[in-house]
Amino acid sequence: MSEIKKIKYERLEGYEVKRDDNEVLDIFASIFTLKNIIRTGWVKYHGIKKEVAESVADHSFSTTVLAYLFAKKWRQDLDADKVLKMTLFHEFAEVYAGDIPMRDFPDLDEKRKLERDSFEQVFLKFGNLGNEIFNLWEEMEDEKTPEAKFVVQFDKFEAVLQAYLYKKEGAGMVDYLSFIELSEGKFFDKEILDLIKRLKQKSG
Repeated sequence: MSEIKKIKYERLEGYEVKRDDNEVLDIFASIFTLKNIIRTGWVKYHGIKKEVAESVADHSFSTTVLAYLFAKKWRQDLDADKVLKMTLFHEFAEVYAGDIPMRDFPDLDEKRKLERDSFEQVFLKFGNLGNEIFNLWEEMEDEKTPEAKFVVQFDKFEAVLQAYLYKKEGAGMVDYLSFIELSEGKFFDKEILDLIKRLKQKSG
């Protein structure tokens, strides 16, 4: 198992979940750390203050709601329940690995191994349920199924929307167009492409 590196900003300095001698309580407490782990890139690269930067849990919630509602309304060809579970758990590797911006960890294979080891620590104690969640995470990472590609699309689109809102609120030095450019090839649903087009027009 890879050495787990703490690459993360925390909203509360020095915050650390106290280990519990009850295994289930210990797992749940670990999961709750996602509410305190800040999405690192906002603080490190875009001047967002820790007090207003979204947490990993914030991002997961927004992505899950957006993807599920969109799938139910416009993508009835997809398994919406699968999309729901995939988005809900897609960032749980960050419980132990922390939030790792791509520019800080260019070795994608090593990054994925680090995240896989973290994910296993969280969920494999849940037996068959843990295996199901782990397999959904790997499916999303591989981007080989329609649901996986759809979830990745919303993972990227949520970041674009958050960047747009930070820009609109004057919260930092955020150029949301750069987020669009970095993820351009990940957007494919017509409704999302229309929203991207509208966001581009708003920057003019």
